[in-house]
Amino acid sequence: EATSSRQLLLNLLPTLIGLGLFVPTPALAATLIDLPPLVYSVDTAEDIVRAYAVKWGVNGNEMWETTKCENESLDPTAQSRHKLKNGKYEDSWGNSQINLYWHPEVTKAQAQDPFFSADFMGRQFAAGKQKEWTCWRQLYGPNI
Repeated sequence: EATSSRQLLLNLLPTLIGLGLFVPTPALAATLIDLPPLVYSVDTAEDIVRAYAVKWGVNGNEMWETTKCENESLDPTAQSRHKLKNGKYEDSWGNSQINLYWHPEVTKAQAQDPFFSADFMGRQFAAGKQKEWTCWRQLYGPNI
């Protein structure tokens, strides 16, 4: 368990630095100087979500599993496939499937930004609002 936690931290270090969530010492920075800029892809999605979980001090496993459940394709432009009674799809977007009706302060472009999306989810989780995500309720909480 300790080894896997240490390895996870080492894997997350470049992401935390790339997001500006961790400032390395000059000695560490010298060893990391050739890191490429952080770019979103399906391969970096988990590291980004886990980095924001670290930022907000929330459970990274819960955030990642909720993200994968909400948007299996990890296509940050994806709209919810949940149909409403009127036959239209729910106005939820991005990897975190941010519902724009319930969060008018968030634009569609922000919801579709995988960095904003992970940060938003982390902030909501830190505020105890995990139940806003159907997938979180199905995986971890009461289905209310």
